[in-house]
Amino acid sequence: MTRSRRRILPRIARFLAITALVLLALAWLTPRLMEAYARSFIVEDDLQPSDAVVALAGGDGERLHAAVQLYKRDLARRLLITGPDVPLLPVYTPGDSLTQGEAKRRIAVKRGIPAESIVMALGATSTLEEAQTVLAACREQKWSSIIVVTSPFHTRRSRGTFRTVFRDSGIRVAMWHLPPDRTVDNPKRWWTREHDTMSVVTESVKTVFYAYNHRIFPWS
Repeated sequence: MTRSRRRILPRIARFLAITALVLLALAWLTPRLMEAYARSFIVEDDLQPSDAVVALAGGDGERLHAAVQLYKRDLARRLLITGPDVPLLPVYTPGDSLTQGEAKRRIAVKRGIPAESIVMALGATSTLEEAQTVLAACREQKWSSIIVVTSPFHTRRSRGTFRTVFRDSGIRVAMWHLPPDRTVDNPKRWWTREHDTMSVVTESVKTVFYAYNHRIFPWS
């Protein structure tokens, strides 16, 4: 073996060792960084007794379930239901059909919420529109505080949206979600499950969209 080769071999060995260490570090860090990224979408505020708890649309029923729980814990005097004012099954039924909001109202009543304690504010089709609709309802009802309930991955953009819309309104807004063990949103290894992957990707896109189009930022 020539002297030049004897000099090159240790360098190659060091390069391979460093490369292996870097790859191992990335393999160890990447899942943690990806999980931290997903968790960055999840926020929650301290709760105080409020005039109403707001169940945002969507969430496969868990948002309504969580809102009903807060009402029963005496953290709110009213339940406000938002969402589209569109019939659920217009294809299968003649004329008007049951709306998502009305279906939720009936479910809430069956779960023990007095009908007179439920307020409907339908028509919104986006988080921004929901915040605007809720603000109008708060002013009409003369409420000074609300708790907004949504899915974990949706909380940061929702809080930024509600804080922006409610700015200077004098109405206190708190954000809440179900605990991780009782919700479908799971930040742990989220990229291995279709629901969580779609939720994180969707929130990533919508967060950028809201910042660019509405000047609503995740730290608002």
